[in-house]
Amino acid sequence: MGTPAEAVRDAEGRKATTIAARAKRLAMFSRIPFAILVVLMLLTQIGPRPDPTTLTSPPGLNEALSDADAASRPLYFVRGGASGYAPEGSSVAFEYAGLGSAEWDGVEYEFEKPDGIWIDLRVTKGSKTEARLVAYSSEKVVANREEWCQRCTTTYNDGDKISSINFEDAEEILVDNSKASPVTSRPFDGSDLLAPTLDSLLKETPEINNTLLILSIQDTGDTGVKAAQILADMLFTISEEQLAAGDETTVCDRILVHTVHQASMDAFRTADGCPTATIMTSDETTAYSTWVDRRLDKWWFSPQTKFIMPNIVEGASTGSGGEIRDEGATGIGSIPKVGFAGYTLSNLNIPNHLNPWEKNSIGYPKRIKKALDIIIEAPIGAASYNNEFGRPNIFGYFRTCEFNVNKTATSKFSIGFHKPIMIAGGVGMIRNNHTKKKKLSNGDLIIILGGPSYLIGMGGGAASSLKSGASTEDLDFSSVQRDNPEMQRRCQEVINHCIYLDKKTPIKSIHDVGAGGLSNAVPEIVNESNMGAEIELSKIPLGETNLSPLQIWCNESQERYIVVIHKNSLKIFDNICKQENCPYSIIGKATNKNKLIVHDSNKQKIIDLPMKYLLGKPPIPPINIVEPKKILQKTSNKKISSFKECVVRTLSMPSVSDKGFLITIGDRSVSGLVARDQMIGQHQIPVSNVAITLSDIDSLHGQVMTIGERPLIAINNAVSSVEMAFGEMITNISCSYIQKLSKIKLSANWMASSKNKNQLNSLYFSVKRVSDLCLKTGITIPVGKDSLSMSTLWKNKKTKFEVESPVSLIISAFSDIDNVSLNITPALKGSGRMIFIDLSNRKQRMGGSALHQSYQIIDNDTPKIENIDVLIKFFNFSQDLIKNKIITAYHDKSDGGAFTALSEMAFAGNCSIDVDKISNFLDNQDKLINFFFNEELGVFVEVPDSMMERFTACAKKHGFASKITNIGKSYIENKPKIKINAYKKIAYHLYELRKYWSSLSYNIQSLRDNPSTAKEEYKNKINIHKNRKLYEIQSKLTFSLQNNKKIIINKKINPRIAILREQGVNGQREMAHAFLKAGFECDDIHINDIKNKNVDILKYNGLVACGGFSYGDVLGAGKGWAGKILHNPYLQDIMRKFFHDKSKFALGVCNGCQMLSHLAPIIPGTNNWPLFIKNKSNQFEARLVHVKINTTKSIFFKDMSGAILPVIVSHGEGRTYFKNNKNNKDCVINYVDYQNKKTNSYPYNPNGSIDGSNGFTNSDGRITILMPHPERLTSINQFSWKPDNWTSSPWHKFFNNALDWLQ
Repeated sequence: MGTPAEAVRDAEGRKATTIAARAKRLAMFSRIPFAILVVLMLLTQIGPRPDPTTLTSPPGLNEALSDADAASRPLYFVRGGASGYAPEGSSVAFEYAGLGSAEWDGVEYEFEKPDGIWIDLRVTKGSKTEARLVAYSSEKVVANREEWCQRCTTTYNDGDKISSINFEDAEEILVDNSKASPVTSRPFDGSDLLAPTLDSLLKETPEINNTLLILSIQDTGDTGVKAAQILADMLFTISEEQLAAGDETTVCDRILVHTVHQASMDAFRTADGCPTATIMTSDETTAYSTWVDRRLDKWWFSPQTKFIMPNIVEGASTGSGGEIRDEGATGIGSIPKVGFAGYTLSNLNIPNHLNPWEKNSIGYPKRIKKALDIIIEAPIGAASYNNEFGRPNIFGYFRTCEFNVNKTATSKFSIGFHKPIMIAGGVGMIRNNHTKKKKLSNGDLIIILGGPSYLIGMGGGAASSLKSGASTEDLDFSSVQRDNPEMQRRCQEVINHCIYLDKKTPIKSIHDVGAGGLSNAVPEIVNESNMGAEIELSKIPLGETNLSPLQIWCNESQERYIVVIHKNSLKIFDNICKQENCPYSIIGKATNKNKLIVHDSNKQKIIDLPMKYLLGKPPIPPINIVEPKKILQKTSNKKISSFKECVVRTLSMPSVSDKGFLITIGDRSVSGLVARDQMIGQHQIPVSNVAITLSDIDSLHGQVMTIGERPLIAINNAVSSVEMAFGEMITNISCSYIQKLSKIKLSANWMASSKNKNQLNSLYFSVKRVSDLCLKTGITIPVGKDSLSMSTLWKNKKTKFEVESPVSLIISAFSDIDNVSLNITPALKGSGRMIFIDLSNRKQRMGGSALHQSYQIIDNDTPKIENIDVLIKFFNFSQDLIKNKIITAYHDKSDGGAFTALSEMAFAGNCSIDVDKISNFLDNQDKLINFFFNEELGVFVEVPDSMMERFTACAKKHGFASKITNIGKSYIENKPKIKINAYKKIAYHLYELRKYWSSLSYNIQSLRDNPSTAKEEYKNKINIHKNRKLYEIQSKLTFSLQNNKKIIINKKINPRIAILREQGVNGQREMAHAFLKAGFECDDIHINDIKNKNVDILKYNGLVACGGFSYGDVLGAGKGWAGKILHNPYLQDIMRKFFHDKSKFALGVCNGCQMLSHLAPIIPGTNNWPLFIKNKSNQFEARLVHVKINTTKSIFFKDMSGAILPVIVSHGEGRTYFKNNKNNKDCVINYVDYQNKKTNSYPYNPNGSIDGSNGFTNSDGRITILMPHPERLTSINQFSWKPDNWTSSPWHKFFNNALDWLQ
């Protein structure tokens, strides 16, 4: 990661112990061995899901949703009142928020009046010492009336206190935006500045009396429980006056309750009279970023509902987080690098878009999440976790499967995935000398690194192994884990610093805390050294004080590691943790006794067990294995009416269709180490066979990974299914130059239903077959996982329902590669022969195909590997073709068959295909359908005419002359099409096919995102194939490409730049690399370094604020980071001096851009700078887009004006907001469309900024902010698409310009 030869020098002025402890190298070591780690995460689905058509919403919600555009927009809430108009959290703030005309974080609402108000609550004591609930702002706490009448103390986020504030000073201190005019209807008085009690706010503020409210309990522990009880009494109590008047309504009809604390939630939902539901989010860092901006009708439950269903987002996000921790805890610490995610579900059944194969779906029990809910919510959870942690997710898969098999008067049985497969995996990097854990010694310290313990994830590991519907409601709720990726980032930064110390790392052993919590992690980490442990339960950090010893020991709270260090290493470890704001606690020590001893808070032993009892080997009962039976069912092909119907059904199938909706929500470029993601070609079509990551930003060396899975075949033949998964893996990965099959490493992830003896038999033979294939090919399987509880049972009145999944193998494959550029994509160049390479001995078996699935046909005539030697020879053949650059496009034939493979190649290249060489054997419709829609193993390649002779010779060399078929040609025309010359002539324009292929993505985005942007993108996807010339994007250079080699200057006077970050920032490494290449000395500077005066920022020539999610963006994008500077007098003063020094420069990118925009009051010449708000799509956007560089004073864009360049965006809050919309004319870059014009069209403009304005500079050009990421495209191998004639990256000049300015 970064350049190995360049060490990022520690900042000057730090104490020696701090420097030794951190030993930072942002430019990470190169070409180190990489750890291959994959975790399978299966969701235990729980909680009720009401039918939306019968949903009972509170009157306030109905009113909020009654306007004409309610169905097409999210709900907007004011938090803390009218920020900028009145003291935040005060009575008058809430009053004016209720009147409308309010601001949210200083940004005016685009609707006249907010839909509701969010009120944070805490328990305090009144003048009579009784407990009461007080509304307060998340940023400032306003004291009570008695204190204000005398003098007051205002407490700020960073803990600094300003005392002895006069009443007259209150307005100046408490109003967020000093430039905003307070409301003028009446002056402030003492009561206005108070944080009101909730009771008085509800009773005495008529302006909000009919407003939808979110009441958020901020207290945790015992105080949080007390707060919930007080709130319940207030909301559910009917007064005597009401009873006398016959009025039995309560105030809760217009209130949603939110808490971050499970015990508080339990107290609230079990209170007498509770008719409503509690909304529970993961933790305080994601309180409103998780859901407040979503449509709330997805979260409301009927009045009869007495408990909350945890969001499916949590399951997917904690699965990704758990896999990341597995990587980080490998050896004595490693660095997670890239990830992937996959989903296998039952039928989606999208309302108003029901597919023919979904019409007889079996349904769901009330407590099971539906597949549609999962595919809408789960990918958001997985993507959000990876985004915030800072790991690119660059590959995956998605399929559905559901067949009705048996139906009687009293039972229904289906094959499907009501218990879904959600898999998370990835690749990490580890030093050679860090791969093995060190031997522990008596007295070594056992440490918990990370967050506190909550009553969450109780029995989570066990619950995931139960049949869905078999557990109790209480176990279901408690078993679900919650996520906090920002805490995970902090933990990883601690691990990273220890890794950078190399042989001096303080870590002797590290273990992630996952299934079983501490009860599993602690024994396992000491048992590896044949030792025991002595633990003090009272030392374990708690987020809730009422946990029992069992709950403390066994909960599965996330974002925790067990770390063992020598006691002499504590000081260095402590320094690192303080630097990263990462909590830790010493909970015990390793002992020679070989026993686990746990003491409670009274020093009493509550566990005293020999280690052999904890981790011994349980007896395994024998299983009789017999040949598995097959489901013999065959439906006549007479249902298939036409070839056109086959095309429409197949391209609409989830396993075949456009997966863009799963991809653009995930950051695929953070770290700068991604060479190939899912997107192909200038129009970014998601059809890549593989993902590729770089070992080093400027290196050609890297790793390639892919996936193989074919579960539908397993319905009748599990062995054939795993063969085809293995074969698909090879045909996918063979598009890269690997050289030898034996270099490939696999993770094998198995799913089956253990209660079904036939499946156990199938599982045995399937595993044996994969073992045989690996022995034959020399491929190894060092890692894997299983789940043997793949069935769902429920009963409705007298009918029993069961959905059972077939035996499923998901193979993820990885390999080292020496040249990442030797990879052939599916994108056609449009001037060659289309060649089919057959690997099935001309078989055309249709069993398990997408086409048969669309007709609900179960056929036991399924594909399989005919001869493994043929597959081995094909791999060698493909490697020769790639090495010698004989082919220009490559795509395997799998889901959807030949027609899908050819369509995707045509989409990616926006080219035509003429299949004109097969008419002699396709002389009727059945043969035509079987040829184009069977899913036997095979590959399509494009061979330029000039290379056909070499291709033929290469085929003969490898014995493939008889297995290749010249089926036609590719060519360029303005309205591309696919033509087939068979027994009749068939032609489809690509735009017609794209309608079917991208319809699922559009339908999901319409439900999940902003429907208007979803529609706009769908339209643009189709239009690009209607007129190739009009929609062909043209990059434009107005300067010469520069050599990418680092500029060497006198190191004694090397200019120095501070790579500035805060907790949650994750883009510092690629930023440091970009400036290193330009000739800067780069220092990794945490804002705490400046605050603690360990670093003098004024000694630096420049600073750059990097991308990420500072403070989880809880307070708004970049606002928490900026607030830390603005509310600390020293930080504000020193940063102001830096920005005003005309010899210095600054850059802010993405989160750093958002942060600097909030610092505009202390940056000169920034009157026209905007703030940045949520993207118009209401979704995180990660895309390759084009920007036009304007004539500007910015030092970074010198001599670049007029250029139009591809650039990466990855943000959720990038839309510019100007108080005066005319200010957008001062921007330095604009997003452009296919005609290279400034655009508001989505997705060319990914966030909805006016005219695509997304970068700005101050009046003298020294300080520039922009949302796109030029630092992630400084190497030519980082582009997912670029013009063919580019030999180096134009963005290198952007960073060189900063050096030129200094010189």
